[in-house]
Amino acid sequence: MATVVVNKVKAPTQKEMYERIIAQTEDKEIVAFCEKKIEQLARKASSGGDKKNEEHEEIMDIIRDILSESESGKMKCGDILRDERAANFEWKDGKATSSQRVSAILKKMVDKGDVAKVTDKKDTLFYLV
Repeated sequence: MATVVVNKVKAPTQKEMYERIIAQTEDKEIVAFCEKKIEQLARKASSGGDKKNEEHEEIMDIIRDILSESESGKMKCGDILRDERAANFEWKDGKATSSQRVSAILKKMVDKGDVAKVTDKKDTLFYLV
């Protein structure tokens, strides 16, 4: 029997949790601690993530093209990896494209709602939404 995963309910982010704590307490020490943590999270998010996101967007575009050109419209992770466009993608860290990398990118695409995932027995197939 096939199972379709479309969207999952997202857990609150750390920032959202700290903001909730601030809203629910009057303790100045706790408020100061939460504000400091929110500031640290903002600094962490702004440092170097843009390059990786650009790289991920590039490979996502390639994966979208590969899926749109497939005959059945559904492909396994390994089949996507066998396409020369995905296999020859030049990662900034110089490492080769692996099934783990393609799988991680596909998970991001499923979470964003760009791609859907169908599991049939032991095979997991991905297709454009």
